[in-house]
Amino acid sequence: MLVLRMLLAQAVARDVEARQMQAELDETI
Repeated sequence: MLVLRMLLAQAVARDVEARQMQAELDETI
């Protein structure tokens, strides 16, 4: 279960980073 939580946390972190990057790209365009 701990491993699944770690993987889920990593996936969420990547999703947040991707959204932030996309938001920055949208602002520059």
